[in-house]
Amino acid sequence: MAKITWLDKILGGASPLNQWRVADANETKASVNALYDHIDDMNVGAFAYLTSQATTDLTSLDNTFINGTFTNLPAYGFEAVEVAGEPYLKYTGTKTLFFEIDLHASFSSDQNNSEIVLKISKNDINIDASNCFAFLKNATQAYNASLTAVVSLETDDLIQLRVSRDSSACTLTFQTVTTTIRPFLIPTT
Repeated sequence: MAKITWLDKILGGASPLNQWRVADANETKASVNALYDHIDDMNVGAFAYLTSQATTDLTSLDNTFINGTFTNLPAYGFEAVEVAGEPYLKYTGTKTLFFEIDLHASFSSDQNNSEIVLKISKNDINIDASNCFAFLKNATQAYNASLTAVVSLETDDLIQLRVSRDSSACTLTFQTVTTTIRPFLIPTT
């Protein structure tokens, strides 16, 4: 649909080029309704944060969830759930959408030269595009890292914040962790 301004057409115009017609009104109505459909898509999302500093032991090279107590408010279309003793955010919305997931963390290691990877998983499968590598040179020194990933979610998909190591075993202390999940909408013409 071409963009129409109020000056382009008038109700009593002399020719079809500058006169409002039923087809113009229907086309405008369809565009407005499409806009409202996308507004409904915006009514989902979540914010979560670590309520107090917590430790996560990285004893093997395997991924582990970021340990600690999180507050998950506000959360619309998402709920905190536990599956097999591990915490997740579950998408409860009914429409499959793309979401932008951001993670920001401040953390330290009990070992020098710790190589770790922050990441996000969907249904226990790591989202490779979310991998954020960090090198923690000095033990007990706080480091910061953040990541962004875009992922398609459908009803009952599970999201988890994870960490793994590329070097020797260590214990990470997370001072802060925040994450947001919000619709990733791409405007169309």
